[in-house]
Amino acid sequence: MPLPKYKTRRSKTRSRRAANFLSQISKPEMNKCPRCSAAKRMHFACPECGWYSGRQVFVKRDRIKRETDDE
Repeated sequence: MPLPKYKTRRSKTRSRRAANFLSQISKPEMNKCPRCSAAKRMHFACPECGWYSGRQVFVKRDRIKRETDDE
């Protein structure tokens, strides 16, 4: 089996890998949640209501606003 004659430069390797990088990353596909109709990623629990596959996976808590002592 033939072997490379010279070591491949790091910049050439990284340049080759970077050429296809933007085509590899893409926006995730979004679906509507059947329960609340919010946009959610496929195969993920809904971030708005916490349901996935007909059952509640987590309970969404309201954020508590901390009052700062500016007095």
